[in-house]
Amino acid sequence: MSKTSKYSDRYCAFVDILGFRQLIGQLDNDETSFDALRSLLTRIHGAHSGSALDVDGTDFRAQSISDAVAISTSVSARGLAEIFKSLIALTLDLLVEGYFIRGAIVKAPLYHDDKMVVGQALVRAFHYESEIAKFPRIVVAREVKTDLIGIGGKLAAKEQYPRIANLRRSIDGPMYLDVLQPVLELLKKSEHPYKAKDLTPAEIVDMRRFSLIKDKIQERYEEAMDTPRHFEKVRWFAQYWNETIPDRFNLRIRDADQKF
Repeated sequence: MSKTSKYSDRYCAFVDILGFRQLIGQLDNDETSFDALRSLLTRIHGAHSGSALDVDGTDFRAQSISDAVAISTSVSARGLAEIFKSLIALTLDLLVEGYFIRGAIVKAPLYHDDKMVVGQALVRAFHYESEIAKFPRIVVAREVKTDLIGIGGKLAAKEQYPRIANLRRSIDGPMYLDVLQPVLELLKKSEHPYKAKDLTPAEIVDMRRFSLIKDKIQERYEEAMDTPRHFEKVRWFAQYWNETIPDRFNLRIRDADQKF
């Protein structure tokens, strides 16, 4: 019997794409919207749908559901690391397209095979995504944070493992995944007099992507000003970006820190 044929504890993430419904509503009148939708779904479905990878025993599984993605792994340090890595990559890919994601990571019983995902973990992750996350962030449940503290105590010297520093505490309480850490790390490397010359071709491409992401956030910020419920979500992410990326990189979102 394989691991995925059991109903047992797994790490589970559920993430939703914000603004997807509005994009669908524009399809009848805007060919550009269709191209954007096709590109968006290619990134989500192509990268995740139906995949099952046993990377270092993680039993990584992912299922795309319309505008959402469910991911699960075995309860292990490497399993949690794979979830973090996958969600950060998805977040940055969608930011390039101008879309934000909201989601949650939990640990609870789950059944997940190549065709279905069902169980308490998915229900909890969906609840956290829809009721707790509120802003474009990936909330990390308390039990996952507790596991991270334990992992840090045992494997602190191993860089490939997740650690509590991968999380940030938000002002309204929940811990969330710091998806902008790779952006900051690469920006710092690019300005280092010795490390900058070691940038790989892929990292140089990423540098251009990060500049584009900044422009997309700025664009979404300005577009959302006449829609208060949407604006508060975009403003939250814009402020998170400004708090994370130092001024010296000239990538700040204009007016995002303005007091109203």
